[in-house]
Amino acid sequence: MHYKDDAWFGNLQWQVAFIQIYFGFNWTGHFTEKLFAGTASFHHLEQVFFNYGLTSNTTTFVIIGGLVELSIAIGIGMGLFTRLAGFGGLAYVMVANFFGGHFFNGYTWNSKPNGGWEYILLMVVFFGSFMLSGSGKFSIDRWLISRDLMPKFLLPLCLTKAGRELYYPKK
Repeated sequence: MHYKDDAWFGNLQWQVAFIQIYFGFNWTGHFTEKLFAGTASFHHLEQVFFNYGLTSNTTTFVIIGGLVELSIAIGIGMGLFTRLAGFGGLAYVMVANFFGGHFFNGYTWNSKPNGGWEYILLMVVFFGSFMLSGSGKFSIDRWLISRDLMPKFLLPLCLTKAGRELYYPKK
């Protein structure tokens, strides 16, 4: 499948690719602090989760959080099952921010009473857009689909209905 070679559409595809790569890198710091930063970081995060009200199984929640963040980094950053990753990222951010308190207490570089809702809302908008539209031209999804290596039953996790019809028109 070839895309129209006009400048606007080509620039838009690069823009989507840069945004995806940014979000992949952005989530790298989040999952590494939970999964790979050592025992001091891990135990600190167990205490953070405990303070959020998760009084049991904090170890499990830290690991699950890290794995979800790793999945978001791969799914959005590299464009693998992008729509699913967008949904996962949206759900994760909503849970972490409304139950974890970032939305009302500020985000990493903000402190009370300033909030920090702008960055969180930006993530919600971007994750929602990937959930609705899928990835751009430069993604693992598109590479697999263009070579007919993606099983058709997994296509809804990658492309919208219009995108699926573009690659697999009804005969």
